[in-house]
Amino acid sequence: MTQKKYKYLVCDYDGTLINDDKVITPKTLKAINDFVGRGGVFVVCTGRMTSGIDHLLQGAGLNCLLASYNGAELIEIQSKKVLYREPIDTKTCIECYKIIEEYGVNGQCYPNNKYVVAKQTPRTDFYAKTMGVEAEYHSPISEYLAQTQSDSSKILINDDSEKLDKIYPVLKSKITSCEVIRSNPEHIDINKKGITKGNACKLIANYYGVTTDDLIGVGDASNDIAMLKAVGFPIAMGNAFENVKSICKFTCPDNNSDGIKYIIDNFCI
Repeated sequence: MTQKKYKYLVCDYDGTLINDDKVITPKTLKAINDFVGRGGVFVVCTGRMTSGIDHLLQGAGLNCLLASYNGAELIEIQSKKVLYREPIDTKTCIECYKIIEEYGVNGQCYPNNKYVVAKQTPRTDFYAKTMGVEAEYHSPISEYLAQTQSDSSKILINDDSEKLDKIYPVLKSKITSCEVIRSNPEHIDINKKGITKGNACKLIANYYGVTTDDLIGVGDASNDIAMLKAVGFPIAMGNAFENVKSICKFTCPDNNSDGIKYIIDNFCI
């Protein structure tokens, strides 16, 4: 049977589109531009905050659709039009932060698309540099959220794996109105219930007037699993976690070996 060629490619960013040096290689960028030039549709679906990726994609010349915060926001990069936003409400954010503060782990939230943390650490400095954003410091964040009545598209806990081992089951049991995902050993992603990259794929398909079966999805981490289960052709990066590879139909070369170019060359129009 001839392999179907796909017009729609939905791609994770970190560990997938970019290599370990945090750049899109020239070969991959050319492959994407050639794909789009043939009528293909390229979409980025990431856990990153909107303001921590939209300028990077534009800088690379990718004026595509962007699903950020694990799908809590969907925007048109070029027009800045917000097509969808579904944040965690203020009350639930405060509930999450009381647990975060009790366990003494590093948490970050994004009221009004700002990067808010309790204190400066090497982790917060690295995140700010990687995203190209400035941090705001408020401590305790639970009180800041209560005073400002802020919501957040996502909450990210970014700390040592041993600390996350302790807080993760507590969050899973107590914050039942949210998706709580251990995206990697040092990250816990918290979104409103039902907000996943899988839901983002439904929104993306609806936007283009197709079904999720018409999409290729590619990723590497646990927060990509919902996306990979939703699409017609799920592909894992060569560097993906084993639980990601196990649900995919194909594993491509890793993010340091132009895996996205390989997918476009072999499976896209």
